[in-house]
Amino acid sequence: AGFEVRPPEAGYFITADAQEMIFAESGAAGWWRRTGRTFRSGGTVPVCRFHGNLRIDPTTGAPYGPMTYYYSPDIGNCNFLNQILDPNTKSMVFDRFDFYTTPAIEQTCPAFLTPVYRAYNNGFALGFDSNHRYSTDRAAILEVVERGWIDEGIRFCAPS
Repeated sequence: AGFEVRPPEAGYFITADAQEMIFAESGAAGWWRRTGRTFRSGGTVPVCRFHGNLRIDPTTGAPYGPMTYYYSPDIGNCNFLNQILDPNTKSMVFDRFDFYTTPAIEQTCPAFLTPVYRAYNNGFALGFDSNHRYSTDRAAILEVVERGWIDEGIRFCAPS
């Protein structure tokens, strides 16, 4: 599905778009670097990608946000986020279907697929921007869990 990049002291970003990766690494969107972790795209279900609301809040002059991306292969979850969108508040906006995958069933992938784990920084409850980390590397997930993130388990399955 793509590459994972990370700025210092922030969250993580994945993309299946090579041009977007080049842009992220160019420094035009802040200081990002590759983590070296990737996973492949493939399956029958499109993964919807949302980003934080970029409309400008007239009271602050900054985007409403949150400044994050969110991915889900669950069309019900995607539809729910679209239904609760309020363009005049902090909210998530549908961006595109980014790649294809196979959803996990009861936190399990078939033996011929690789689990993709997700961790959540609990930003909403803690009063800062939410962020998720997606990785096939269980150690990468446990690394952020040790820093207080929530382990959300296997979210989808990538080709091996």
